[in-house]
Amino acid sequence: MPHPAYYDRISSKRSKEIYSSIHKTLQKGKYYRDPKFTAQQLSTLIKVNTRYIAAVVQLNTGKNFSDLLNSFRLKEAEQMLLTRPEFSVEEIALMSGFGSRQSFYRVFLKHYGVTPRHFRMREQRQTAELVAD
Repeated sequence: MPHPAYYDRISSKRSKEIYSSIHKTLQKGKYYRDPKFTAQQLSTLIKVNTRYIAAVVQLNTGKNFSDLLNSFRLKEAEQMLLTRPEFSVEEIALMSGFGSRQSFYRVFLKHYGVTPRHFRMREQRQTAELVAD
């Protein structure tokens, strides 16, 4: 599938600079925690056209903007699943930026191959086995 012409207008150096700005902004501000956060909002924050955000994310990751946000959300959710047993899986889903339990389970299962609940149980079991040895 051919890509839009503006993909060719972004130099590799500029693409990397914009992607770095996207990554730093999302990470520092934790905007991915907002399930309604959009590329338009990000474009206002970093002062880059929304189309260029989409193009830069695609060129640097092979993913779309939504997938990029979900990768940040998954990393946060994984950390919380491992370190915050006081929170339910559903609470972690919402705190990490997923709009619903169902979307969290779908994205998590696709990425990790297991449900969040099974991931947490497996990791707890492995940690207990290490401690027991």
